[in-house]
Amino acid sequence: PESVDRYRVEYYPTSGGSPQQFYVSRMETTTVLKDLKPETEYVVNVFSVVEDESSEPLIGRETTLPISSVRNLNVYDIGSTSMRVRWEPLNGATGYLLTYEAVNATVPTTEKEMRVGPSVNEVQLVDLIPNTEYTLTAYVLFGDITSDPLTTQEVTLPLPGPRGLTVQDVTHSTMNVLWDPAPGKVRKYILRYKIADEADVKEVEIDRLKTSTTLSDLSSQSLYNIKVVAVYDEGESLPINTEAPVPAPVNLRITDVTTNSFRGTWDHGAPDVSLYRITWGPYGRPEKQETILNGDENSLVFENLNPDTLYDVSVTAIYPDESESDDLIGSERTCKNLNFQSGPRNLQVYNATSHSLTVKWDPASGRVQRYRVIYQPISGDGPEQSTMVGGRQNSVVIQKLQPDTPYAITVSSMYADGEGGRMTGRGRTKPLTTVKNLLVYDPTTSTLNIRWDHAEGSPRQYKVFYRPTAGGAEEMVNTLLPGNTNYVILRTLEPNTPYTVTVVPVFPEGDGGRVSDTGRTLERGTPRNIQVYNPTPNSMNVRWEPAPGPVQQYRINYSPLSGPRPSESIVVPGNTRDVMLERLTPDTAYSINVIALYADGEGNPSPAQGRTLPRSGPRNVRVFDETTNSLSVQWDHADGPVQQYRIIYSPTVGDPIDEYTTVPGIRNNVILQPLQSDTPYKITVVAVYEDGDGGQLTGNGRTVGLLPPQNMYITDEWYTRFRVSWDPSPSPVLGYKIVYKPVGSNEPMEVFVGEVTSYTLHNLSPSTTYDVNVYAQYDSGMSIPLTDQGTTLYLNVTDLTSYKVGWDTFCIRWSPHRSATSYRLKLNPADGSRGQEITVRGSETSHCFTGLSPDTEYNATVFVQTPNLEGPPVSMRERTVLKPTEAPTPPPTPPPPPTIPPARDVCRGAKADIVFLTDASWSIGDDNFNKVVKFVFNTVGAFDLINPAGIQVGLLFPLGTFRRETEDKAELLKLHLIFPFFQNAVIFFVLDCCTTHVCVYVCACIIIYEICWSFCKYKGNPVYPERLLF
Repeated sequence: PESVDRYRVEYYPTSGGSPQQFYVSRMETTTVLKDLKPETEYVVNVFSVVEDESSEPLIGRETTLPISSVRNLNVYDIGSTSMRVRWEPLNGATGYLLTYEAVNATVPTTEKEMRVGPSVNEVQLVDLIPNTEYTLTAYVLFGDITSDPLTTQEVTLPLPGPRGLTVQDVTHSTMNVLWDPAPGKVRKYILRYKIADEADVKEVEIDRLKTSTTLSDLSSQSLYNIKVVAVYDEGESLPINTEAPVPAPVNLRITDVTTNSFRGTWDHGAPDVSLYRITWGPYGRPEKQETILNGDENSLVFENLNPDTLYDVSVTAIYPDESESDDLIGSERTCKNLNFQSGPRNLQVYNATSHSLTVKWDPASGRVQRYRVIYQPISGDGPEQSTMVGGRQNSVVIQKLQPDTPYAITVSSMYADGEGGRMTGRGRTKPLTTVKNLLVYDPTTSTLNIRWDHAEGSPRQYKVFYRPTAGGAEEMVNTLLPGNTNYVILRTLEPNTPYTVTVVPVFPEGDGGRVSDTGRTLERGTPRNIQVYNPTPNSMNVRWEPAPGPVQQYRINYSPLSGPRPSESIVVPGNTRDVMLERLTPDTAYSINVIALYADGEGNPSPAQGRTLPRSGPRNVRVFDETTNSLSVQWDHADGPVQQYRIIYSPTVGDPIDEYTTVPGIRNNVILQPLQSDTPYKITVVAVYEDGDGGQLTGNGRTVGLLPPQNMYITDEWYTRFRVSWDPSPSPVLGYKIVYKPVGSNEPMEVFVGEVTSYTLHNLSPSTTYDVNVYAQYDSGMSIPLTDQGTTLYLNVTDLTSYKVGWDTFCIRWSPHRSATSYRLKLNPADGSRGQEITVRGSETSHCFTGLSPDTEYNATVFVQTPNLEGPPVSMRERTVLKPTEAPTPPPTPPPPPTIPPARDVCRGAKADIVFLTDASWSIGDDNFNKVVKFVFNTVGAFDLINPAGIQVGLLFPLGTFRRETEDKAELLKLHLIFPFFQNAVIFFVLDCCTTHVCVYVCACIIIYEICWSFCKYKGNPVYPERLLF
């Protein structure tokens, strides 16, 4: 509504907190609350404000939404050292934070972060480590608030390497290696090669423009592992590997095909083939058979085949170094089926261990029910034993054999009607085995760790022997190790000594073979080049070069060269090369020893000496941040373990009294307060140690005077208020006091406003200038005032003038005021007699006064009014003119006498006293007055006899006089011509006259008929119009 000046909006969290508020124009009915906490319920109050008075609030509650997290975090365009990250933008975000950190980097890394603005939702991460997993976390920023994280992980690509590695032109000592070039800025290529079962790796560097090289001086009949890497500024690419090819057999031929056999023949791929592995089976089926031939053979008869069946055959060359060639593959179909019985064929004995042999044969023809396997040592030292297997099985493992023993093995096929045939072969078990891959590792100054792979078979125990390699008696570990153990630690060995270690497996049949390896214990030594430096009164630093061997810790012993103080020590990790010795005695020489501590003992001490410095005091004292009642003091620390600092201060003028305060030794500053304003001070800082005072240092400072506030501003002027603002005093204050009064007044008003720098003064007079003084309040008193003047807005009309001046009237007009809701007008005669007053609407700009006296001076005053205020008066004087002389008015022509009506029959012979109390005032109006006259005329005309013997009639009207009864009807009816028509009725006077003068005759009844227009009272009682009184 128009009566509202503005709206005040107040809001705060439901859970508690200080309310915040702001104002909105009265033309607005909506606003936005900003900087709210997410997912928080708020109470909102809206007040209408009129003249700084607030209405009852309109209350509402609402909960803010939770902060949205990043959505659809997508990593793409991944390279070796870069990747791109994209996410879905969010409305209202002020920015985004992206952090990323390597997970499995091979070098130390730290988490990095990237902040972008709200319009960015795609970034590129660069300078990443190749082939490394990164954790990426994205946050949405809403001002100072951060959303929940969204995390993903991605791996950078490895540096691209060469492709298509091939080997050509292989001879007994050379080969050519070729590859496709790697992309990008390659610095060079490195080719590494070694014999497959050896550890020695050789390396060749190749120019970045070449993609081939020739390897020479190679060992003949050797399998080589070859790797090529591309070298970039960022490091090496992943290698591309290959092996030099092993020559394969060639030209496989199938001949002599029958229903259950055919012959395969091939050409040798190289002259030094050790074995051939031949595999065959029906085409498309997983069941395959296999046999091994010597390297000088190149033909085999495949027997016990199924008739009319297509077979796949593959031949693989195996060389002395156990390298294998590619398979030579062929196929052939057997002839049609012929039914007959036969014995097993192609008996093979292989996979010999010290306690077992594997026997394999080609199946016999027909429906074999089972196979019997008979075996016995060829020497006849043991009994003959046998085992049975199913007819579809063509192999068996014979267990629990004697080590290193030849056996005769016979396999016979068993049909439903008896034995179909047999075949005999031979095999030999291996000797008892030894452990493999014996390793001596992790030496210390007195121990060696031993580990091995278990021996084949089932050893029950292991024996471990050791002796110095240079010579000495062999010793055995005190206890036999269980067969499931494959490691042991040798202890109490001599430092820096090579040892030979032997492991022997123990089987039920006896000891297995011995396997030995060597290892050397580490040296015990002393730290070197001990240095003592950076001494202070209570500390010194010690550093050294490391002792040899795996030092686990260093112990530093130190003690004064003289005096009763005992020796002390500290222990630091073995990777530490520098230590600070603390809590030392000032100006004292110390003996220092550094000792290396190993896992099994300690080395010899390394001595050194050092001396602490004498004590010192604080340095470089500084006095700053001067205020009216305080000084800030700062200094550089004294050397050594200062317990506390004592600060002594006193004025340098007057009768000074020293005061002091203390601060802990870790602090180097203090604020001295309360001090006297505008006073110089001497300040002394003393270092206090555990055993007494150290040095001291003195400085000077001066407090400032009681500074007033600065730069007053008068704003927001209104009719009854204005705002006073100022810049704060440069010194800390207790608050500010405002003293204000109208200009020329001797009655000032004051208000203490605290530490704020703005305040609105209320209840001021409109259109008034005020003197305003602002004082700064300190502990020690008031500052001088900051002075200015402010004026409230004018609440009065302007351009007040008069016009249309007559002898009994004149008019005034004025310029309207924009805030006026009404105007109060007063008109007072200059002689002090009673005047007029009226209130007109705010839309009026003029008014005419009437009923004035001629030739009289008047004072007209206009007041501006609002719903709550009235402005100061604005006046003007005006005099009415003389009244002009009027020509006499001729008397009116009298009306013809009325016709006397005849009396009514019902009223004949009536006797009564009738009194008409008639209101003949001007307030009833002409029409009503004529109605009264007509009513009286008709009433009186109804009676036949008007005299004391009949009806007595009296007329009373408001002249302050009365008329007695009239005895003649005609005379009575003429009275309507002289009825007065002016003034206001004086009813109480008329009633008194009626009882005193008119009703003087005693009749049967007295009738008083009152004819009155308006409500009135008689002696405090109401009198109503047209009421008969009996």
